[in-house]
Amino acid sequence: MKILTVPNELIEQKALKNEKIYLSDLDEFKDNNLSILYNTVFNKGVTGIGGTSLALDSKENIIIVMPFVEVVNNKEGYNEDVFTVKEGVTIAAIKKYLKTTPVRKIVSTYDGLSKILEAYKAVEINPYDDFLLVDEWQVIFNQYGLRLKVMKYLLEQSTLFSNKCFMTATPIKKDYWFKELKGLEELVLEYDIEPTIVKHFKSRNVIDEVIAIINSKDSKNLHFFINSVDMIKSVIKTLNIDKSDVRIICSKQEKNEYKLSGYDIESTKDPVKPINFYTSTCFEGCDIFDRNGQIFVICNGNKAHSLVDISTTLPQIAGRIRDIEDGTINLIYSSSRYIDITEEEFNKKVDENIQKGRNIIEEVKSKDTIEVLSDWKINDRYLIIEDDKLIFEEVLLNVDKANFETSKTYSFKTNLNRKLNQSDKFYSVIIEKPWAEEYIKFEEEKFNSLSFKEKCLLYANLSDMTFSYVPDFPKEVIEAVDILGIDKLEELDYHKGNINKYLVSRLNTTDEMKVMKLLKLTKGEFYKSSDLKNKLTDIYKVLKLNKAAKATDIKTFYEVKETSKRIDNKVYKGYIIITPKIIFK
Repeated sequence: MKILTVPNELIEQKALKNEKIYLSDLDEFKDNNLSILYNTVFNKGVTGIGGTSLALDSKENIIIVMPFVEVVNNKEGYNEDVFTVKEGVTIAAIKKYLKTTPVRKIVSTYDGLSKILEAYKAVEINPYDDFLLVDEWQVIFNQYGLRLKVMKYLLEQSTLFSNKCFMTATPIKKDYWFKELKGLEELVLEYDIEPTIVKHFKSRNVIDEVIAIINSKDSKNLHFFINSVDMIKSVIKTLNIDKSDVRIICSKQEKNEYKLSGYDIESTKDPVKPINFYTSTCFEGCDIFDRNGQIFVICNGNKAHSLVDISTTLPQIAGRIRDIEDGTINLIYSSSRYIDITEEEFNKKVDENIQKGRNIIEEVKSKDTIEVLSDWKINDRYLIIEDDKLIFEEVLLNVDKANFETSKTYSFKTNLNRKLNQSDKFYSVIIEKPWAEEYIKFEEEKFNSLSFKEKCLLYANLSDMTFSYVPDFPKEVIEAVDILGIDKLEELDYHKGNINKYLVSRLNTTDEMKVMKLLKLTKGEFYKSSDLKNKLTDIYKVLKLNKAAKATDIKTFYEVKETSKRIDNKVYKGYIIITPKIIFK
């Protein structure tokens, strides 16, 4: 490991002028020299210190790849040499740029790298001679399962570049580093900064809190970092917020545009509005400017993708609004699962799965044709047939470990408080009083009394909601409406059994995988043995499997912890769900 330090003299000079310190101020980067970054994993320690600007101002031919379109948009027009690559930019356009530019400065999404390399080769320029800068590389890990092909391609191609750098202010644990990074030198910038105050409040219903905050808004602009378009939709349509008062920045996917119909999906280059919502597309790398802003981070314990990692993601959010006067973060969350499982128990089961996956790969090394492998039963989350070979995605199991750590953080307020205090970047303050009024019991009971059909119709038409709070819609309702739509649900008479049968009938997979998909068990949740037996019996009937269900069958599909739990003064035997099993027979 190599350490870079910021000289005390420089710190004092900048403090006297009330100026920020940038990488270009350090002697190691004099004249925008990038050689110290060659073949490194660079932990720059703090956001907003000009890492990509340093690269763009250098004299080098460079390809910078970034995780999200919004981050690339921030660099568009940086100078006359910069060319940005994102969806819609053709290989022909890249070739034209390469033929005419005196110095190559390409800024692209991770997804655009394949187009760039094809264009280089078409004009007979060796791309691997240019410097590759992979920005915010922790996102490769955090979104590995969601963008598997893109992430694998980026990592594989990075090894071919003579000089490359993986850069972030918030690296993941070294235990989880990709094999492609193992040979690179670790470069760390030591830079002391004032910790950010994080006021955190545990809520029964986080959307209620958001609504209450908006309703009690003062002169400050509100900035909500909330990684769920569904939750954003619930808030804006319940309150019927005028589109001129709200700026929503998320991925411009067709499904998001449909959910947010009546509202525009905007960019960080659009003006700040009184109410601003950002999904994860804006959590890293984006520049937002608003001196009069107030920051809120919203985490729903029932939506794992909305939980914000304290080590990697929260520091990124803290640095997003570059010029904010009050950088205090208001973190509002609801409890997550995994309360009854220790980290040691979880990691033991995951490590067993990792070893099992490795053993399977050794077992089938000679079976290298898809005809042979197609006869085997595979859990396609971890084991994938690719180019007629079986691939074990071990990274995904490490992602499971990291996600467990994040989920455990939000299980108790003491866990979150401890995690924040362990970081030198935050100062933790527990808030006891909610923004919202006490949970409206009458309205909650009113919602719970609705039929499945009524809940589906309500979710599909949130703008017509008659509730004074936003219900926490069951997962089965959300999936039924989002996947099938109201017309199909009408055709199926809103019958849950018919819905499940229809969904499963569309799957092209093994019986074991169909059972697992129909089980839909929640990680960290305790299930009584009797309930599991009944659930499996129903599933076997739906799938027309000629076998008697037993509660112990659950061990076929999930890593579990066998235990007992007292419920309503009665002890029940059952299982806590830990993680899906690797299935390969």
